[in-house]
Amino acid sequence: MKPTKTVAKIAATLLALGTTAVLTGTAQASAPTTPEQARATPEQARATPEQARAAAGRTDLRLTLTHPETDTTPARTTTLKCGPTGGTHPSARSACAELAARRGTIEQPPAGGVCTMVYAPVLAEATGTYDGRRVSFKKQYGNDCELHQHTGVVFEF
Repeated sequence: MKPTKTVAKIAATLLALGTTAVLTGTAQASAPTTPEQARATPEQARATPEQARAAAGRTDLRLTLTHPETDTTPARTTTLKCGPTGGTHPSARSACAELAARRGTIEQPPAGGVCTMVYAPVLAEATGTYDGRRVSFKKQYGNDCELHQHTGVVFEF
C-alpha cells in the first residue's frame, strides 16, 4: 500500500469519527429533560388530582434572548403558553406546534441551510413548564442564524 493511500484512509476514518462525535453531541444536547427538570415544583406537589390533570396539558414558558458580547442590544423576553395557546410570543401557535412535534424538546437537530461564520453570540433561555414538566434550558449559539437552525420558531421573537 502506498503512503498516500494510507494517509487518505486515515483522514477518511478521522473525518467519520469526528462526524459521529458531532452527531452524538447534538443528540445528547437535545434530550428532553434531566432528572432535575422532571421534578415537581412545590405548587405541583400540593396540587389536587384534578388540578394536576388540568396542568398536564399546559405549557407556560418564559423565553429570553441575550447578546452577551454587545452593550447595545437589550435582552428580549416573551412568554409562550400552549393548551390553550397564548402569551406574548408573536408566533405562539407555530411555536406550540413545534414543541408538540418534538415532545417539549427546545433544541432540535439543525434544519437545512447555511449560516454565515459571523460570530455574534446569542444566549437562549427557557424556563417554566411544558405539559406539566419543569423546563430549564440555557444555551449559547454563535449567532442568530445558528440559534434559529437549532430551535426553530420557538426563539423567533
